[in-house]
Amino acid sequence: MRSIGQAAFLGCTGLETISFPDSIKEIGAFAFSGCTNLKGVSFTGLISLGKQAFYNCTSLTEVKLPDTLEFFGQAAFSGCTVLENVSFSAACNIPDNAFSNCSSLTEFKAGEGVDTIGEFAFSSCTALNCVELASVKAIGKQAFEGCSSLAAIDLSGGLKELGQYAFWGCTNLKSTELAGSLETFGSYTFMGCVGLETAVLKHGITTISRRRG
Repeated sequence: MRSIGQAAFLGCTGLETISFPDSIKEIGAFAFSGCTNLKGVSFTGLISLGKQAFYNCTSLTEVKLPDTLEFFGQAAFSGCTVLENVSFSAACNIPDNAFSNCSSLTEFKAGEGVDTIGEFAFSSCTALNCVELASVKAIGKQAFEGCSSLAAIDLSGGLKELGQYAFWGCTNLKSTELAGSLETFGSYTFMGCVGLETAVLKHGITTISRRRG
């Protein structure tokens, strides 16, 4: 068996465990969406994970994604409200809404080769307090909006694009450091960060966006 088709187990609310053979390379869109009793998943050799594949799996606590992953679909784990641990070593980008509303997720470490964090990727991850973005070049709109436990974020690497409202409402954020390589600094990026005390803007930043129209 090489693939699991689209919506194959959609809404199977009694499903608690599933074991994937090493031969599985592709999981289709919505494949396990709404499996509200599924508790943990790990893969070996997975290449493609479809959009909303595990959307609203509200009992899922742990996910292990292999370094073989090349395609990561939008909102794959959105709404997994008790998801605490994500092991992510793949060199692929984090798509829009990937982990949005994962309100129990406490940390995320992006490995080398992750260039982009998509729009709303970690929106409303209210327990998220540790983020490492080793090689990220672009952070999308509202990517970390409402991450109210995040206290510090280091953006001093090779970041080039920081989207609008990226850290909007991160009320516990106290410090940040921005890369001199930054070319696009979106409007309202740190709006509502009422606890922000220190922001270091490195040499090289030329423009901080303002509202248009």
